[in-house]
Amino acid sequence: MMKKKTNQESAILNRSVIAYIIAASIFLVAINFRLLGEQYSSFMGWKYICGDLKNAKDGVLYYDSVVHLHPDNIVAYSELADCYYRLQKYQNAMTTCQKAIALRPDSQILRQKLAHIYAKLKSAK
Repeated sequence: MMKKKTNQESAILNRSVIAYIIAASIFLVAINFRLLGEQYSSFMGWKYICGDLKNAKDGVLYYDSVVHLHPDNIVAYSELADCYYRLQKYQNAMTTCQKAIALRPDSQILRQKLAHIYAKLKSAK
């Protein structure tokens, strides 16, 4: 027998679904207008989809498109590495983070991210 959702659980789920639909709609508009540059790579709506809802597979598709069209987009590489990390694809995350570091070698944040990914990769083996 299925457990009945409380009103609060239903409200939270409804808000999450609505936020996802809005963010996905805005993303589709961005694709239609070919706005996959820096301004959309860190776009709040898409980050919400990839982060809060843990939909990292869609994030990989999106950020991979961004870095394909804009190979100098550091933010997109960093977000793509995060998505790979959430999918437990640590080798892909490490390679992607290294590409971001190659573009901005002085970034301590990227270096810390890489160290964290490397530690996880090492412990996963």
